[in-house]
Amino acid sequence: KERRNTEIGDRSWRRWECFLREWGVVGDPFLDSVTSDEERVLLARGYVSYHRSFDFNPQGEATSKRSKPMVSATIRDAISSVASTFRKCGRSSPFHLQNGVHDTGSIHPRIRLMIRGYERNDPPPRRQKAVTPAFLLVLVNYA
Repeated sequence: KERRNTEIGDRSWRRWECFLREWGVVGDPFLDSVTSDEERVLLARGYVSYHRSFDFNPQGEATSKRSKPMVSATIRDAISSVASTFRKCGRSSPFHLQNGVHDTGSIHPRIRLMIRGYERNDPPPRRQKAVTPAFLLVLVNYA
């Protein structure tokens, strides 16, 4: 599971760096040169929309528009992974409000609203139905 989380984090970071390059923020993945909080949030919101809307190659570059938007849970994972990298490097996440406790905070309200809107448009989850004890008895008796 840890390896999977590491791959998700690496993939999300590659996509973040490619997104920033496309928007002219080159060589500054931690947004050190972007001093305005509004601009940082604008870039974070752009990344959320970008991540939901495109397919990506292994290097993290957008290749084509998705036929179906990425589901909100995957977007949350991407945000979490990128924010985690910011924090591991001692930087504040552009996706979160800063509250003074190690520069961590709750997700920015504008980003939270975007994700809520995406959740409303996501297809319902396809849950696997549980096997009932009665069905198991039928199978045992059948064998």
